[in-house]
Amino acid sequence: MPLVRADAAGAPAPPPADSEFLVTALTSQDAGARRRAAHELGGLAAQAGAEAKIIEALATQLQTENNTAVREAIFAALGQIGGAHAAALLAPLLRLEDAGLRNGALETLKRLADAAVSAVDPLLADQDADVRLLAVEVMRGWKPDRAVPRLAAILASEQQVNVVGAAVDVALQAGDASLLPALVACAARFAGAGYVEFAIAMAVKALTDRSAVHVDEP
Repeated sequence: MPLVRADAAGAPAPPPADSEFLVTALTSQDAGARRRAAHELGGLAAQAGAEAKIIEALATQLQTENNTAVREAIFAALGQIGGAHAAALLAPLLRLEDAGLRNGALETLKRLADAAVSAVDPLLADQDADVRLLAVEVMRGWKPDRAVPRLAAILASEQQVNVVGAAVDVALQAGDASLLPALVACAARFAGAGYVEFAIAMAVKALTDRSAVHVDEP
């Protein structure tokens, strides 16, 4: 006899359903049903090649969803599905006043990694410094070949001190020694800006030390 998965409340979970039924369930009055639908849609779309209608239904539900557990399930599903389409629908959430949606979108975009590049690039030049800062944060954990050119451009032109600080911090994780000239030039531009000046000095030392270790390795 097959095992039946139970939800957090102990009630039996519904049997697997097709995508149309689950998309409809995303708008149920019952938060538990919405959460289960999001969970099932994540797996179903992943198996079916990340169908656009499922991604769009999940992203649409986020616009009005106020239950934290359901939001988390939707973000998890979009992260599981992945792809540039999901990233494109998540990126605008970085502009919202709702901190929960902003943070959920940020963490999911980080998880999407390379798939998020085309959605994040326009935000790095956004007029809103807060949006630019969040876009920089998405790059944390990107591979150097993706992150370094973008970080170098930010360090060369960004005027907002908090965005520069975020770029320097991300450079410690996603950067390499090729960023050293950009960091040194940025330090000259922000001479006297205590926090940024100190952060750049730390980044220069860390990337220099890291480069020396790689050179010494057999």
